[in-house]
Amino acid sequence: MEDLENFIFIKSELHSAINDKLNDANIVIAFPQRDVHLNTSEPLEIHLTRKAKEGKTSETKPAQ
Repeated sequence: MEDLENFIFIKSELHSAINDKLNDANIVIAFPQRDVHLNTSEPLEIHLTRKAKEGKTSETKPAQ
């Protein structure tokens, strides 16, 4: 258990030191994001599809 506590402490200290150095150098690392930004200045064309059954192709039809 002592090794685990020591590992967690060392890992935390290492992360803090790395973060401090990056901040000192004005380096920002963005977090991964899964946001989708859409251009809404024009109408957005949308296509609805159905999941294809085995052996058949799926048809795509524009939404109305």
